[in-house]
Amino acid sequence: MRIGFDLDDVLASCMPALIMFHNERYATAMTHDAIKTYNLELLWNCSFLEARERVDAFYDSDHFKNMLPVDGAVEGISQLKERHELYIITARQLHVQSQTESWVEQHFPGMFSGVFLANHYSTYGESRKKSDFCKEHKLDYLVDDNIQHINDCVEEGISTLLFDKPWNQDGVPNSVPRVKTWRAITVHFYNAANHNITKS
Repeated sequence: MRIGFDLDDVLASCMPALIMFHNERYATAMTHDAIKTYNLELLWNCSFLEARERVDAFYDSDHFKNMLPVDGAVEGISQLKERHELYIITARQLHVQSQTESWVEQHFPGMFSGVFLANHYSTYGESRKKSDFCKEHKLDYLVDDNIQHINDCVEEGISTLLFDKPWNQDGVPNSVPRVKTWRAITVHFYNAANHNITKS
């Protein structure tokens, strides 16, 4: 199969790094489990432009540069790479493409056939839906933690897997499988691949 993976909070521990950065820079006291939305303007009670400026400051910080992989992601991708063609589809902005590709190569060397940035939340350049990349590159699946991207792909007939987070508890079709760990992700695709073999 050809499988697409979101980057932040599926492969990279972005929200923990962003929380640490924001608490230090803006004297807040956010915690991971208390975050119920991916909408940063609502989360921080600020304008879109202010949220964009804070994210840009995060991109310039050591917190962003030194993000760790999500627990189990490196092992899980290594296993899946043996049987599947893997891609990254991230909402990140185009101006952090080189930093993004460097991070991926550092932690997942040679494991992905492509890294695509959808350029969401940007003040310049074209934004694209993740489903557009899935269709363009004939992907069978998208694994994501963002309800918007999951629902987008479901509407386009693309199979999805939702990585469980505090901010994605509502608004997802019951037909979308929800997984809590990377072990569960690898088991899901092992079973899906074996099911396809049996059918053929």
